[in-house]
Order: sequence, then C-alpha cells, then structure tokens
Amino acid sequence: MTPVWYNRFAMKEARQLQYEDRIAADPKVLGGKPVVRGTRIAVSLVLEELAHNPDVNELLAAHPDLTQADVQACLSYAKEW
Repeated sequence: MTPVWYNRFAMKEARQLQYEDRIAADPKVLGGKPVVRGTRIAVSLVLEELAHNPDVNELLAAHPDLTQADVQACLSYAKEW
C-alpha cells in the first residue's frame, strides 16, 4: 500500500471543501452575507444561535431546512474566517 502524504496546502484545500459546497455569498441574497446554500439562513444566525444554546438538535428543530452537515459547514467557515 502506498502511503499518502499531506502537506499544509492539501490540508487547507480539504478544509475549504468542507464548507464551500454548502456556504454561498451572493450579493442578491441577504446583501451578500454568507448563507447556507439554497436557503436564506445566514451563517452568522447559525453561529449566534449556537452561542446561546449549543444544542444542535434544537437548532435543527427550529430550522428544518438545516442539516447537521450545514451546521458543520458554518463552523468550518467561521474557523477559516
């Protein structure tokens, strides 16, 4: 089996793919704020609600359009920026 080598550039690219598929910023949607793709749910809203109540299940119940992967993408986005 051939070993797989990762460098910091490959790792950064892999991290970006975690949220770039799910987070979008379009000037026509919420004034260009980053949102969960296909919704009008801002990343900042997700992060604010998690800061007040870290129970992801309650967040998902309050916003049925969100998925666990969307929440992870928001957290990854926040970590990068």
